[in-house]
Parts: sequence; structure tokens; C-alpha cells
Amino acid sequence: MPIQVAAFVVAVGVMIGGSYLYMRKQSSASVEEDADSEPDFPTIVAAARAANPGLSFEPGSTRSPAFFRVKERASGRQAQVPSGELAGAKIRFVDCDLGSVAPGLLYPNRSETTCLELRNDQHAMSVYAFTSKDDLEHLLAFYELNVTPEYRLGLYQRRKEQLVTRTRRKEFTHEFIVSYMLWSGGGFVGYSEAKVARASP
Repeated sequence: MPIQVAAFVVAVGVMIGGSYLYMRKQSSASVEEDADSEPDFPTIVAAARAANPGLSFEPGSTRSPAFFRVKERASGRQAQVPSGELAGAKIRFVDCDLGSVAPGLLYPNRSETTCLELRNDQHAMSVYAFTSKDDLEHLLAFYELNVTPEYRLGLYQRRKEQLVTRTRRKEFTHEFIVSYMLWSGGGFVGYSEAKVARASP
């Protein structure tokens, strides 16, 4: 019996040790994947400039920018576009037809509104960008009304968010509701989406 107990203890020890090494390996691989997944912004922006010769692109920050300031040179119209939307993007500034925006997605306290159409490798999206005197908490509270309470974001004291980006889809069906980037003083709001069909390999 003692030999069987000893063998059992050794076997358990080997299993625990193997699991630990496996988890370390998986954790290391995950870190490496995260490092490799950092967007190559110079390449992405160079491609965006080539695809949109009438537009200028300036990063919102020098390191891992969350957005780029996109400006139409001919008209001066501009919008802050989330960096995640730029890869493969074709961007076109358009005259606003705010009647096509669902009332629950049209922020009421806007001062300036600019509209654009954006198409990238993932989707085609109708967007309006706006400025407002309201702070981020008020902007976010408005757009969170489209989400059930348990999934809402909150801005609380001691939290230092300056920028919030989210895409909201209906539960179960995943039907598009809204995609937004909000900050104190304005936002970028994608209010309509069409999926881009991918070519067969």
C-alpha cells in the first residue's frame, strides 16, 4: 500500500509540474502574439494615404495612436477616425443626411457635424463626426442607452478614461447597433454598417 501511495503522489506531482510548464508556455506564447499584434501604423497610414490622395492623415498621438485626424484638403472637412478603421480604408466625406440616423444614435447637443462614408476590409460604414461642449460621461451615457444595464460602461471617480471606443451589437443576433469613439468634446459615430463580402481563396 505505501508503494501505491508513493506512486500516486509522484504521478500527481508529474501532472501538476506538466500543467505548470504548459501554462507557462501558453502564457509566453500569448505575450509573443500580443507583441506581434501591435499595428504597423506607418504601413497602414501609407496605404490609407495612397488610397485617399485627397485626404491628409495625422496621428492623434505619437505612440500607438488611438485615432488619426483625417482631413479633406479641398473642403477643410475633418474627423477623428479610430485607428482600427484605417487598415484598407477608403474614406469619403459626404453631405450629411441626418434623417437617416436613428434618433437614439443622433447626439442632440452637437455644435458641428461632419459626415463620411468609410469602407475597409471588414465593412462599409456610414458615419457622422461631431463636436460638443459635453464631457465624456454625458456622451457615453447617451450611447449606452442602447445597451442593457448589465453591459453598460460607467465612468466613475478615479477612472482616467479620456477616450472610449466600442462597437455594440444586438445580443444573440449580433446585428449592428452602433460603433463609436467618444471623448470629452465630441465623437465619431458609425450608425449604419454593411459587411464586406470576402473573395474566395
